[in-house]
Amino acid sequence: MNPYILTLFNRQPRRIRVIENILKNRRSEANLFWGYNYQILGALGAERQLKRQDYDQQLAQWVKDGLLKIDDQQASLTEAGLEQVKTFWDQHYQPHFIQWAWVTNYQIFANRVLLALQVISQYQHQDHQYLPLSLSEYEMNRVRQWLRALNPSDVKLITNCLQEVTEELASVDERLAILLTYRLIGYQTSGWTNQQAAQHLAVTIDEIPVMWRDLWLRMAATIASQSGPLTSLTQDLISLSPASQSAMKTIQTFQSGISIDEVSQRRHLKISTVREHILEIAILRPELISISALIPTSNLAKLKATYQVSAFNWQFQEDSDEASAFFEFRLYQIMRCHRENGDYPSTT
Repeated sequence: MNPYILTLFNRQPRRIRVIENILKNRRSEANLFWGYNYQILGALGAERQLKRQDYDQQLAQWVKDGLLKIDDQQASLTEAGLEQVKTFWDQHYQPHFIQWAWVTNYQIFANRVLLALQVISQYQHQDHQYLPLSLSEYEMNRVRQWLRALNPSDVKLITNCLQEVTEELASVDERLAILLTYRLIGYQTSGWTNQQAAQHLAVTIDEIPVMWRDLWLRMAATIASQSGPLTSLTQDLISLSPASQSAMKTIQTFQSGISIDEVSQRRHLKISTVREHILEIAILRPELISISALIPTSNLAKLKATYQVSAFNWQFQEDSDEASAFFEFRLYQIMRCHRENGDYPSTT
């Protein structure tokens, strides 16, 4: 288990399943809401293959070691755990590009780019007897189709893009540029293993996957902002917004001036799904949300009068068990959290 996971916990209790689901990129409204308030959305998709058994066993070990306390499915760091996390950050690599955690599934993105660069490298040296990076049949075909459409002049554009990314990485941490350069696969080179990378960069073996994810998130963000051969290779793997495409379509439909019920009918979605989409947008793209368009004036006044303390600590107090009442509560809570955190100037 990657020791970086311990740093996702805090002195204040945090839901252990939320942290697990954030690591796995399970983006329900509840996971995103708590992940945002825990300030751990940068860990979205960091451990997509995480197994619950392994996760729970590691938590139990941290409890046994006196680093963590667990009560009612919530965990908090002990004083020893807080000291351990502080010492850990003092001695280990700290990610620089986790604000782009939503841009791509970095593992699929990295493997596709690595295979494409490997084939180009071998072709440039007229070497057709080599073992390509082993990926799924879909990924292999995707790269083949891209290569068939590649022009000779595109190789120079690819080289320039790689140079730009490498310089960007080096300006932040030279080790990232070195790691990218020596992990590339191509003519007469198979790239560093994790062990070799750790040895050459003088870091622990646990730091290499974190650095690897970091540099590919940076590369994906750079490629997403450009046009060119690497963009055409990876555009189906890149998200242009932290919110899902379906949620973005929902909010765009709602902004046309129709009701939630009408959005549900037009998009052929359940009303609960439409509300979930709106809450997702409120968390990840709050600038697209208009409270006045979503909560009736009388209900908004009641919410303002009822909930006075820090929004993070609110508990739903409505007598009504209607889903619409909780939706309005959560939406108002989300926007108040944004205002209190100072990351969006909400007027609510």
